[in-house]
Amino acid sequence: MKIGRIIRNIQAKAERRAVIRKENNIKKYFNISDFDVYGDSYSQMYTARHGIANYAKQNGVSVDVYDANKFFDEDFNLPKRIKERLRDKLELVVTNRKSGKSRKAMISANTKKSFPKMAVRKFLLPVPGEELEVARGVYSTTDDNFLRNLYRAIERLTKEAKAKK
Repeated sequence: MKIGRIIRNIQAKAERRAVIRKENNIKKYFNISDFDVYGDSYSQMYTARHGIANYAKQNGVSVDVYDANKFFDEDFNLPKRIKERLRDKLELVVTNRKSGKSRKAMISANTKKSFPKMAVRKFLLPVPGEELEVARGVYSTTDDNFLRNLYRAIERLTKEAKAKK
């Protein structure tokens, strides 16, 4: 009877330590500083934090997310129009863990909004009857949701923070 209870206690403690270790590892690479950001963007980022932390770990960066409205409220006396525009914005900071170089961007925290993206890539078309190829641009458009827009911003800032000059 007592042996079973002791084993369950040991297992419970081991599970708690594993969860705490996992959360601390995530916080090393991805941190959301404000809990009351616009809409349900916090809950979406919270559910995606493990994937973002893994990406950051693989690329040797850390990602911090701040509420842009709170950042500018503290130190700046901004006009009301600008404060309204910052109401639904997040400040995204990606820092290279080796060099300390960081890049920042502001992204929308509106989760109901879609973000159109357009990409251009080159495509070689053979000219019939000749040994010639003509390069043409192929345009593709997509509509990104909030998380996909966040991922694209993190990817772009990671490339900028890791670029050597």
